Amino acid sequence: MWELVKAGGWLMAPIVLCSILALGIMIERFLRLKREAIAPAGLVNSLLPRLQSGQMTLSQLNTLKQSSPLGHVLATGIENAASGLDFMTLQMQSQASAQIHRMEKNLNLLGTIGSISPLLGLLGTVLGIIEAFMAVNAGGMTDPSLLA
Repeated sequence: MWELVKAGGWLMAPIVLCSILALGIMIERFLRLKREAIAPAGLVNSLLPRLQSGQMTLSQLNTLKQSSPLGHVLATGIENAASGLDFMTLQMQSQASAQIHRMEKNLNLLGTIGSISPLLGLLGTVLGIIEAFMAVNAGGMTDPSLLA
């Protein structure tokens, strides 16, 4: 494998670097964006009895905020419930938008790497063809169309 990388020339270094970076981002996103970490299975069911009985303490609310992104959005709704439905909905939407932005971290970078890497490979191919034509020309063959 290393021989193929060395044979590819100097442009293989950025391609390999992009591949390693993309793999790192994919692994990190896979680990962080598991369904159980975003929206735990029994979160809403465990929350309903406490809300209906009115026994939600400030420490429980803070624990809910720190438990998961869904918990953070729900805690925001609970905190703003007394301000009216429209305001509470607006605050929850705002918090959900912030949580989505946080979960989409590094996805733009992954898209950029996915766009750049094939272009680097194409550049390497073009440079290799140019080198081949120059080697043929330096060897005494004056008509490069014979090589083509």
